[in-house]
Amino acid sequence: MAEVIVFGSLAIDHIFILDELPEWDEVKIVKQYYIEAGGSAANVAYALARLGVKVSFMGKAGGDKWATRCLESLRNAGVDVSRVVVDERLGTVEAYVLVVNGRKMILLPFVDKLALSLKSPSEVDYSVVDKSRIVYIGEVFVEVAESIARYSKSRGKCVVYRIITPYARLGIEKLRKILQYIDILLLNSRSWKILNTSGVTLDDLLGMGIEYVIVTRGKMGVKINDKLLNPPPFKEKILDTTGCGDAFAAGLIKKLLEGKEMEKAVYFGMLLASYVASEPGARRGIDKFVKCALNRIS
Repeated sequence: MAEVIVFGSLAIDHIFILDELPEWDEVKIVKQYYIEAGGSAANVAYALARLGVKVSFMGKAGGDKWATRCLESLRNAGVDVSRVVVDERLGTVEAYVLVVNGRKMILLPFVDKLALSLKSPSEVDYSVVDKSRIVYIGEVFVEVAESIARYSKSRGKCVVYRIITPYARLGIEKLRKILQYIDILLLNSRSWKILNTSGVTLDDLLGMGIEYVIVTRGKMGVKINDKLLNPPPFKEKILDTTGCGDAFAAGLIKKLLEGKEMEKAVYFGMLLASYVASEPGARRGIDKFVKCALNRIS
């Protein structure tokens, strides 16, 4: 039985680490280039599994070599991927991540026939939700996310929803049907700015029944509703912030499963995110953290 069900997408990350961006018409040599299995929600599932949580991932996979690599990475970490819907006609999302001085920019080429998300509520295996404790909804089509959130809430589950930037741009009216079923809402500072600029306030979100609105702000800490928590001092050097929000979400959920209070769960999420930022890609830092933790125990 999975303690956490994660809904979202698979992707392959092409990561370019640069000292500076090239000027127009300039050729820049890339000294560090990595190809990593990714996808925001898939990264959350990976991190949870590596932290010892029983987790199931649900999403859609294509039939190409990248899909195979993504699924193998999750399986090897201990994630149950048996309920992933595979469509051999589709390809895998490829993200091109440019990292300069620890900060990232992501390009997502949108081409036809990509395995982006479960397309309809009929593709969701709700029976797994019944046996879970926490349901995490990531980059899922709005109509499907609404169905998942509504069902999960009706079964008394803790529902965590993460609004990534493209979904924040849809506007509050598109998201409202989902948000009424959410217990914990996660956003980064950019997604929050998009919603806030459109007129959405914290009181609006809390008024929908959301218990916690959590905004991650990088080195500036994390806001839980209207309370700011400063990050604890970290020794790790920031190399690449890809996947930090995913690691934060996983760390938060891990501690909530252990019965920790929200502030302690947030601090652990920030700690895990700092390890991810110290390595290229979204998953090497998770493995580093697990190794360090095992070394401390031994």
